[in-house]
Amino acid sequence: MNKEKKQSWIKKLYTSPNHRIFSISATVILFIMIFMGCICYELLQNREAVIQAYVDDQEDYLQLLACNIQSVQKSGKDAEVLAFLQEQTVSSGERFLVYTRGSEVLWAKNENTTNTLGKYAEITEFWKMIREQDVVVDTVRWTVGQEECTISVVSDTDSILERTSTIKHGYYIVIATGLVSVVLLGLLIALLESWNKAEKNLKGTKKELDKRNRKLEKVTSNAGNMGFEKALDDEMAKNIYVQNQYNSSHEFYDNNFLRIMLQKSDDEALKPIHYMFIHLDMMDRYYSRQEIFHFMRKIRSRLHQNEIMGEVKKGFFVILLYRLDEQQAKDRADEIYRYCIRKSENAYRSIRYDLIDVGVKKPVDVYDAYTRKQEEV
Repeated sequence: MNKEKKQSWIKKLYTSPNHRIFSISATVILFIMIFMGCICYELLQNREAVIQAYVDDQEDYLQLLACNIQSVQKSGKDAEVLAFLQEQTVSSGERFLVYTRGSEVLWAKNENTTNTLGKYAEITEFWKMIREQDVVVDTVRWTVGQEECTISVVSDTDSILERTSTIKHGYYIVIATGLVSVVLLGLLIALLESWNKAEKNLKGTKKELDKRNRKLEKVTSNAGNMGFEKALDDEMAKNIYVQNQYNSSHEFYDNNFLRIMLQKSDDEALKPIHYMFIHLDMMDRYYSRQEIFHFMRKIRSRLHQNEIMGEVKKGFFVILLYRLDEQQAKDRADEIYRYCIRKSENAYRSIRYDLIDVGVKKPVDVYDAYTRKQEEV
């Protein structure tokens, strides 16, 4: 049970719009940090490899130098060795040579440095001081009599890495990886924001569709109380016997709902179908939608049970006439029109109507074609 709760909590953390931006971003940042850690580890490994390659190269040089020193040293005089180092070798701040014999440092970098060693002329103190610095030391040893001689090369680590551009390349890799990670993280957050927005819109659309479905279900349930057995046998036909159930507190069907009704009206039990489009031409004054509705409710109250009225747009209404042949539809439209004129009391400059026969075409296609044509006028 606890395991299921934990899985449910984790799922909610990554799917809930309120939490997933933080949780997914935090997870990506964690992976980026791990990736950056791997890159830093690899750069350190590369640093060590570069230093080791340099040490190996210096070892060959020291072996050759030690042989030369030993050949000079056959006379037994260290002065000749020091003269050789002074004349034949080059030292700098980033790389220098150290020659020792026994417990004494006889040469360090150059003659001036050697003369100013002071207490560091003692070999233990000297190497203690050298190893406190960030340097690489490579040494070759040999013995003369009872004394041990060494020749060492001391190299500054930073200078080695700078000479091989290792530090610069490391900076470039870290900066480039960091920039790419920031850009990708920004894109991810933008994508998640867009995802959340789209999901909210989808929920809003779903809510609206549910609302319309409930409205359709209400229409269907109302149709069951009309007493028309033939219509009740067909669920599609139930939708047409509802108009008179509306009272003055209800608004008119809107254009979207009318289209849904017509999509469900492509059934032989409802045919023939005619549309009576009513156009109200207002005079110079402005009429609010509620004032227009007040007038059209009077017309709606006179409709039969096989007739439905809806508003296409302000001042433009349609009455769906079901199960009337051509002549019956024409007579009924004339009757409704005369009633409109009588009830308008000259409130509108003119009231006109168009009667459209659906025929064998799809009801919604005929409706769309007429309304689209009216918008172009």
